[in-house]
Amino acid sequence: MIADLHRQIYERDTELKAIFDDQQRLRENMKSLKGTAEEKALTQRYTQQLNEQENRLEVLRKEKEQLEAKKDALRRN
Repeated sequence: MIADLHRQIYERDTELKAIFDDQQRLRENMKSLKGTAEEKALTQRYTQQLNEQENRLEVLRKEKEQLEAKKDALRRN
């Protein structure tokens, strides 16, 4: 049971890192945009992606917190 929780926590950490890395890439891309109509559309797209990722990060952090609590409870018993 604890091994399964470790695996689930690792999966959440992996996804958190992947999202963090992608957000860095998106922010760097946004910095290089100058403001043409095409670039404004890209900025909107990137902003939407960042927003969706932030929502996913919130879910992942809550799930990880719950898994950590379960793991700690099992260790105490």
